[in-house]
Amino acid sequence: MLTADAGRTVKVKLIPGNKYLLKNINDDFAPENITLQRVDKALHIIQEGDTQPSIIIEDYFNGDPNNPVLMGMAEDGLLYAYVPLSGESYDTGYLMADGSMSPVALGGEPLGAGGLF
Repeated sequence: MLTADAGRTVKVKLIPGNKYLLKNINDDFAPENITLQRVDKALHIIQEGDTQPSIIIEDYFNGDPNNPVLMGMAEDGLLYAYVPLSGESYDTGYLMADGSMSPVALGGEPLGAGGLF
């Protein structure tokens, strides 16, 4: 579980097989919209209204075709994946060229109940 604080950047190293759940610091809900940026092998997570990443997942782009998607709990209490607003598939992680940015939002089919997190 990754909790973003606007005052500092949280850095974590990708652990294969882990799931990454985002949530706000003040409640259990995830930010609805975020922007992802690829910087070399790292995935930068930039919250709406920010210019700098609040979370960096190091080695996200390590060549593994099964990198995890980010998830969050919506206000309905269910977990959803962050899906690209472009409509591109996210089934194998977020495929991005180095330096590119992609706006994403919670969406798609529910992935289960989020109350346990």
